[in-house]
Amino acid sequence: MPSSPNPLPTFLTVEEVAYELRCTPRHVQNLLARGLLPLVKFGRSVRIPSEALLEIAATATTELTREADPSTRGGGKR
Repeated sequence: MPSSPNPLPTFLTVEEVAYELRCTPRHVQNLLARGLLPLVKFGRSVRIPSEALLEIAATATTELTREADPSTRGGGKR
């Protein structure tokens, strides 16, 4: 069967994203609340586009690590 020219995006639950990122669902919820992960709401359900995980892996890994590192806060050398 040939693939469609415009495949539909895949959406993941908070729990599925947490599993893929090897973190807690609460951490994923924090990323969503801070706007670091895009979300789509279907009624009361929250879903994350799977492409967002690829973007995080490509661009945000160092930013998230830097943000979580207390030695990089405050702008000065320690």
